[in-house]
Amino acid sequence: MWKKLAHSYRQLADEEPGHRFLNAYERRKESSTGPAAGIALVVAGVLLIVVGALLSLVPGVPGIVLGVPGVALIAMRFRRVAIWSDWLEVKCPRVWRKCRPRKAFR
Repeated sequence: MWKKLAHSYRQLADEEPGHRFLNAYERRKESSTGPAAGIALVVAGVLLIVVGALLSLVPGVPGIVLGVPGVALIAMRFRRVAIWSDWLEVKCPRVWRKCRPRKAFR
């Protein structure tokens, strides 16, 4: 199971940003592992998001570390979430570059 999970992660990481979540959705859809696996993906994703949100309340603990993989798991089950995740993956770095503080020239 761990080898399969590691292989899926490598496939996801190696693909071009902006298409990787939709491609992961398509791969999962083609494998058709059954409804129980789809439900397990959604439950695991929601649990990761909830635990990440709760951990974000603790000072010094970044809850987003668990939230992002949770969204990725849900994106593997739902096409619309996969499309949104691809769109956000492209847009968020642009917004981050515009919003982050720049160093002042001395």
